[in-house]
Amino acid sequence: MHPSVGRLTVPLPPEQPLVLGRFHPENTVQVGWDVRISRRHACIAWRGGVVWIEDLGSRNGTWVGGRRIAAPDDPRPRGICARR
Repeated sequence: MHPSVGRLTVPLPPEQPLVLGRFHPENTVQVGWDVRISRRHACIAWRGGVVWIEDLGSRNGTWVGGRRIAAPDDPRPRGICARR
């Protein structure tokens, strides 16, 4: 989430990716209060024991640790803390 929004903690089940966005019926996590977030913004999932994040064509992009991700990426070195 954007620093102005604060922190959002969501469990990430190993068998189901999380889709984040605003007001879309297929989203796992609804983040309706921030207009910078697209309807279907990003997907976060476990892949091979590692957390990956993918931008889903969002208008403003997906940023992790101050860097915009352009392709599916392992974000751990830049700011997502994942624990099993």
